[in-house]
Amino acid sequence: MILWLWQQTYWFPAVIFLGGLAVISWLFEKIVNEFTYLWLWIVRWFEDTIKGQKSNR
Repeated sequence: MILWLWQQTYWFPAVIFLGGLAVISWLFEKIVNEFTYLWLWIVRWFEDTIKGQKSNR
């Protein structure tokens, strides 16, 4: 009986696992995109600051 139940429900953990992986990868992609945008903005601001300091002298 337990073996039969396991055979009926073995796909359930797999579905949860795949769903979790999909959600995690989606969240990871969102976070990486946000960090990339933030990093590019910081680098641009930093370059502008350095250029501004050089042009002021």
